[in-house]
Amino acid sequence: MGFILEGIMEEALSIQEVADKLKMHYQTVYEKRHKWGFFQMEGSRVWRVYPSVLEQKRKKQASIGRLVSITDLMGEQQCHSTNENQVSGGLVSQRHQAKELDALLKQL
Repeated sequence: MGFILEGIMEEALSIQEVADKLKMHYQTVYEKRHKWGFFQMEGSRVWRVYPSVLEQKRKKQASIGRLVSITDLMGEQQCHSTNENQVSGGLVSQRHQAKELDALLKQL
């Protein structure tokens, strides 16, 4: 079974082949088969997916993940326990953490 993509014949992969390539358990891939674009040929019980479809899904998911992480790291967010706005930011260096701790300890 093949699919022609830009003049290149592309072989569809089974769930087991995808699981082996991704070093995942068969059941994990099976549970994600609809989300990842697997299909069944009429009259067949075997699930297949084209590598190009998997790559498109991976790129789409990666870009969504980046957008979510960027929006989570920037701007103000409401604290769930105190209902106060708090600024969330990127990573804090160990040196900066040590200075803040020293300043807090001096206040005691």
